Amino acid sequence: NRRYVHRRGPMLVLPDNKGVRAFRNIFGLDIANVNALNLLHLAPGGHVGRFLVWTQAAFEQLDKIFGTFTQASSVKKNFTLPQPMLTSTDVTRIMQSEEVRRVLKAKKLQTKKPSRFTKPTNGIKNRRLRLKLNPFTKQATNAAKGMRHKESRDSRRKSKAARLSKVKKSLKKTQKK
Repeated sequence: NRRYVHRRGPMLVLPDNKGVRAFRNIFGLDIANVNALNLLHLAPGGHVGRFLVWTQAAFEQLDKIFGTFTQASSVKKNFTLPQPMLTSTDVTRIMQSEEVRRVLKAKKLQTKKPSRFTKPTNGIKNRRLRLKLNPFTKQATNAAKGMRHKESRDSRRKSKAARLSKVKKSLKKTQKK
């Protein structure tokens, strides 16, 4: 049942079905027969390391059932234990050794992922692009800001009036001559 998943508890391995009734009522304890071992029960979910309790008689029967590295099995026909492939169990040292590294291909460089940022194309909406396209825009906007203030407006009017009065005086002088 996927809704209520219980963790697997210890497992007791017996040589036969004698004594099963004594352990049947213990919650979380699974019972297995040495003649019918199941890998899914020994290592549930592919995780090696389940707590197994072996009786002495069950442990002694393992050599008869599976055989040894030198003897074939007496129960299973033509079955011998597979020879270990590695003589050294330090796999990390083997992978980092110079002999293995020489044979491996060079590491592939990952291509840079394209940026999700798109460059702005509308110079009217985007200020940075507007300044890049027309650098004079900054001066124009600063001048426009200056036009909005009351004090600067009054000072502009006074300076304009002063310039106009100068021009009028100079015109009157030239007309009198």
